[in-house]
Amino acid sequence: VKLERIMNKPVLVEVDYVEGTGEHVILLINAKIADKFKAFVDECKKKGIPIKLSDCFRDISKQNHFYNLRYHPRNQDDINDRDLKHGIGSKVSRPGSSYHNAGLAFDLDLEVLSTSELSTVEQIANKYGFYRTVLPKEPWHFSYTNGLSNPNEVAASLGYKNWTTMVDIVQKAYKSMGYPTY
Repeated sequence: VKLERIMNKPVLVEVDYVEGTGEHVILLINAKIADKFKAFVDECKKKGIPIKLSDCFRDISKQNHFYNLRYHPRNQDDINDRDLKHGIGSKVSRPGSSYHNAGLAFDLDLEVLSTSELSTVEQIANKYGFYRTVLPKEPWHFSYTNGLSNPNEVAASLGYKNWTTMVDIVQKAYKSMGYPTY
């Protein structure tokens, strides 16, 4: 059994029907929510709303990089990297606790959306279980929670033992797929 597949099913799938912004965007999503994500994107496109992602799945090394830039910048270059290159908000989840690390989150490029389009996107996203969970600080961030508030409940609803197990499986699958680490 390859690590990127559990019980002959993919763990992460490529999101090749959405455009990404920036060289560090890895367009992968947890396979267990891939159909819901595709349905969300398709419904937005039918309404003429452009969907561009500024972030999606995030491996632990990238999360660790962001976390250190936010809380432990070493010099002005780190501060510029944090503020200008990545636009990292005032709060960054610890590595392993971010919904990005489980392939359950995406960040929209808000520059391509009007206020009314964003409102419509939010309604459509909610219909498929994606919620803006870091408001007001990160209005671009959507996580798949399916209305649940506890990460362990979200993991269990997707058939995983708990949050830590899910993140571990997803991260191992990512490494086995041959993508570069950050």
